[in-house]
Amino acid sequence: MIKNINIRYLYTYFAWLKHKVAERFLKKRTVYIFLLIGVGAFILYHLSLPFNASFIPMLITRWIVDLFGIEHIYDKNVRNVITTLISSLTIIISLLSAIYVFTHREQKSVSPSASTDNHKNTLVTIVISMMIFNIVFGCLIIMEYNGLLGEDNYKPSLDITKLLISRITLLSISLVLLILLIDKFIKYLFRTMSVDKMLEDSVVYTSKRVDKLIYTDRSRKKLDSFLNERYRKFHFGLESVFQNLKFAAEHNMNKEFEENIDKFKEVINKLKEDIEKYDIRIASSYLLNNDGAKFTNAYNSALRSNLALISHLMKNHQYTKTKKAVSLYFNMFIESDEKLTKIFKISLNDFLDFIDTNDERQLLIFLEGLDEIPKQHSLITYKFLLMKLINKDQIRNLTNLVYSSNKYIEHPKLKGSTLTILLQNLIKSIEISNYNITGFMVKFLITNFSGKDINRGLLVLKKNRNAYSSVLEAKEKIEGISENGVYAIKINEETFDYCYKKAYILLYAQHIYSIRHDLWYVKKWKETGYEINLSKEFKSCSYSEYMISKIISASNKYGLLFFEDSIAMEIICRELGIVFENKTNVTLPEAVTVLVNKIFKLE
Repeated sequence: MIKNINIRYLYTYFAWLKHKVAERFLKKRTVYIFLLIGVGAFILYHLSLPFNASFIPMLITRWIVDLFGIEHIYDKNVRNVITTLISSLTIIISLLSAIYVFTHREQKSVSPSASTDNHKNTLVTIVISMMIFNIVFGCLIIMEYNGLLGEDNYKPSLDITKLLISRITLLSISLVLLILLIDKFIKYLFRTMSVDKMLEDSVVYTSKRVDKLIYTDRSRKKLDSFLNERYRKFHFGLESVFQNLKFAAEHNMNKEFEENIDKFKEVINKLKEDIEKYDIRIASSYLLNNDGAKFTNAYNSALRSNLALISHLMKNHQYTKTKKAVSLYFNMFIESDEKLTKIFKISLNDFLDFIDTNDERQLLIFLEGLDEIPKQHSLITYKFLLMKLINKDQIRNLTNLVYSSNKYIEHPKLKGSTLTILLQNLIKSIEISNYNITGFMVKFLITNFSGKDINRGLLVLKKNRNAYSSVLEAKEKIEGISENGVYAIKINEETFDYCYKKAYILLYAQHIYSIRHDLWYVKKWKETGYEINLSKEFKSCSYSEYMISKIISASNKYGLLFFEDSIAMEIICRELGIVFENKTNVTLPEAVTVLVNKIFKLE
């Protein structure tokens, strides 16, 4: 282990030195580098080079004569060739500049984060440096040729070339190297214009960033700034992946989109794995414990970028791609660390902000994704989604969602929590006078929970009316993370007691009606009707009569049959401590009024 740490430190230290050199010279002092290269070429030219192989010109001459049939090659011809080559470099610089600007703009339009790539800037610096070296060195050779050719006693020959052969050889090697660099540079530039290559490269780049973050040694304080830089590049990598995925989706690059989604899942899975080589138990835990906010911010950034992609796909009704992106999103759930779990749950609430609940396919895709994570981590999201549907009066989707709550009810540890959430949503529907939803919620609760459970749930809710309203505990904060939540959808504190008592009456009434008529679901609990303690709740209530009259006045809106059961109504009134008036002899005007109200739904 000690050996590994030392190797990791050395690797990190040399990477840090390389970064410092690049930061101080390649970025901030690029002009000085170009000047140094020019001066270096001048100095190198005037140094006595280690060889002077005069036989080389003869070999080259013989080869050219044999190949092209050209005779009488002299110094002047060699000079002209060198002059042409050096002059062409200035044209090549102009062409490369145009290609660079064009490809940079194209890349930036696809992925702004990828356009900050340091590798491309490094290649540019190296190519320009080699250009400067060749131009300066070549010009010096040409100047010396011109000087010697202008002497009075010079006769056409290859004597000057023999004299300068070592310098010409060095220039030739340098030109070949420059050509190879230009070839590599152009290929790289055009690769950055290919969306499929950009997408593939961004995934590979991000994967390498994860490896480097894990491998980085953190034993020295002076390396902290280097770690920050590596996280910055990790951020760029994450953003670039999702920007490229968005572009691929917009241009119907289905195969590339799906393949790279799957590849990026593998990158995320690295964070969930043990790194045995470095004796690391779960990579995400290691990064969280060592880097804190640096890692949580990167994790949150990945979630937000994924949500932005999902939102874009949903708005454009690209449901097949949406399913893939949502699958990737839920694959980012990391259960091994409570803090990361909470960040994901906060992100889930942000997910709800842009879902169009009128669109059943969007809702179904979201719920399918929600099933991929443990049920205890999706309760708050389930509550907020219910409230969103209630607020928008979307009873059809609401009924489907409420019936899906059975998967929570069947979970022994979640049954009580689910009941509390359903009761909260019942009270919310009462608050906004959504009678259809209120009636449905009452019937569902009485059908799926025993009277004892409901009474206990009501008492728990009374003590903690804001249960399951926040992912974070009171005064808990995660640096760099804000809990947005769906706070616009909440129960009004001022009307809670009134709506709570109204819910109590409705639940009790439906419970009594179910027992009186021996409905199928009552038999499994063997109840008597005393399980929901209505009288205790209303013992000191001064407006019981007003409340029951309000409920009765809207009786035809709830869709509940207990209103038509006079005995059930009498029991309810007795529990409330008020006199029940059974209007069996209804006057003609009253009958007409009731009939009109039912036909035209005036109440």
